[in-house]
Amino acid sequence: MEPKNKGTQFDAECQVATEDKNKAYKKIQQGYGTRSLIEEYNEKRGKDKTIHKRKKKEWMNMELENMQLLRKQHEFRTYYEEINMARKQFKLRVNMFRNENGSLISNRQEIIDRWVRYFDKLLNGNKYNECVTFTSKRSNQISKGKTQDTTDAPLLGKLKQY
Repeated sequence: MEPKNKGTQFDAECQVATEDKNKAYKKIQQGYGTRSLIEEYNEKRGKDKTIHKRKKKEWMNMELENMQLLRKQHEFRTYYEEINMARKQFKLRVNMFRNENGSLISNRQEIIDRWVRYFDKLLNGNKYNECVTFTSKRSNQISKGKTQDTTDAPLLGKLKQY
């Protein structure tokens, strides 16, 4: 089941206010940050925030009225789906990982490369001269090559369980 495409409170009025605010900010960056430019930016930023807050409040009230209507119509399944979607609306996604040295990386390509190195080390590590092969799915027989490290005996015991 695909997630429902929910409407949003961001509309044309919000977009115009945000564009005006961004233009005022660019003027500050291009100018020398004069007092009049900063005041103009702060005024437009305030208007932008009030418009966004008002639209969000209107949107939330509309969603609540919709939920109340669903409950009154005894459509409990869709009612609880709407409640869950409202509760789980925002999920924080952290895109930072640690590399081999312990420092944080946040670049998408660096993270992918780190995962590649991690799984390469995990799957293709120098623990065995020959790879472990299963003879069949149902039998517990495992044929393996010579091991370099004898501390892997518990790991092979776990493999034999599958």
